[in-house]
Amino acid sequence: MRIIAVMPDQQQASALIDSLHQIGLDRQDLIVSNIGEKPLPLPPEKAVQDVIWVQTETERLADLSSFAGSINGLEEEAGILIAVEIPKGEGDKVRALMKEAGAIRIIQD
Repeated sequence: MRIIAVMPDQQQASALIDSLHQIGLDRQDLIVSNIGEKPLPLPPEKAVQDVIWVQTETERLADLSSFAGSINGLEEEAGILIAVEIPKGEGDKVRALMKEAGAIRIIQD
């Protein structure tokens, strides 16, 4: 199960990340992405050197966007997105931490 929080600023996002670490979630369990910020355009050869891209048959490097751009309904949002993969039984605890840290919006998918 994945739960996604939209945090209004970096300070609150950092507080949420610290809280998630305290309950035993590692950095590899999290995705952190800016919302409302377009990724800087890079020449494909530079992008390939700096980042590992997961690409499907229909995607091209010219079609790159941030993780936040792949979540439906966040087009008008701004802030920092924090997504976490958790077992189903942990959902209530993680949602409570997100609310306590000041999440503007919480999405479960």
